[in-house]
Amino acid sequence: MKKVLLPVDGSCYTTKILERAKSLFDSKEVQITLLTVVNTPMHYKYDFEYKNALHHSQKNLENYAEMLSAYQVSTSVVYQLCDLPSRITLTVFL
Repeated sequence: MKKVLLPVDGSCYTTKILERAKSLFDSKEVQITLLTVVNTPMHYKYDFEYKNALHHSQKNLENYAEMLSAYQVSTSVVYQLCDLPSRITLTVFL
């Protein structure tokens, strides 16, 4: 079985990418992983801001996975804390 990694960003191109993947791959021949990156400034002061960004991204991935319901789909969120002025970045794979 082939493994396909589809990075998605929630833009208008995401549905086009999913449709293209469906036209390229047979659902019985591939396992698709949908990946998104959540960039969050380190200056967020409250934990709920992080959780809100993460929850929103996970819901989007679930919606995209439903569009590929005939396929074996997994999802992954990369959570990236960034401090642009100092260029410090912490990346967490969830």
